[in-house]
Amino acid sequence: RYSDIERELFNDANEYKCECAISNPPFNLPIYNNIRQELINMFPGQWSVNFAFVINCLIKTERLLAVILPTGCLTSEKEVDCRQYLCEQGYLQAVISLPDKMFEQTDINTCILFFDKKKTNKNVFLIDATHLSTKHIREQRGEGSASHYNRIYKRVFNKYTDTQITSICELCYKELQDFSKRVSLDDLKAHNYQLIIGPYQDIKFEGTIHRDFNEIIKDINRIIR
Repeated sequence: RYSDIERELFNDANEYKCECAISNPPFNLPIYNNIRQELINMFPGQWSVNFAFVINCLIKTERLLAVILPTGCLTSEKEVDCRQYLCEQGYLQAVISLPDKMFEQTDINTCILFFDKKKTNKNVFLIDATHLSTKHIREQRGEGSASHYNRIYKRVFNKYTDTQITSICELCYKELQDFSKRVSLDDLKAHNYQLIIGPYQDIKFEGTIHRDFNEIIKDINRIIR
């Protein structure tokens, strides 16, 4: 619906509602002047087109929504107002960080924001799925001149098996050490509404086992002799 740049973004035509929605909008578009004022009035003070797509989809969705966005929007300072707005609304169920090379046309790291408009709390599950994927090698012809077209290139992609997808979906509702963390609204606020798991993980200090000093001296003397 938004692929034609001549068409007004987020217009009023053909309004509809759906129970579930999936969206993969274009990333990091500049802010346009032709977004309708009614929608702009719903935005926080500082907003981006990335999250404008999210908010517009939420308006049209009765319950479930999954949106693919670049990972940078989970921590960028200029989009913190948008993240705060969505967290305070209480619809954000989970954020899944994905590995790079998930798409053919770009190596950019991406993420999935998963919303449930009928959830009853403001906790958010932050999931690190960057190491849960499977490497997939695909052969493809080069583009351009005949010398490139006649060559076969191998490209490595990351993909998820059905089993991996099921496991990741389960992490949207339960914690698993190093992979999924349930974070409260207060903790999100304390960390500037960053939506990656790292800042909320417990820091582990592993003690170093040192050898007995006398044993070390014995080894040194044995070498010298």
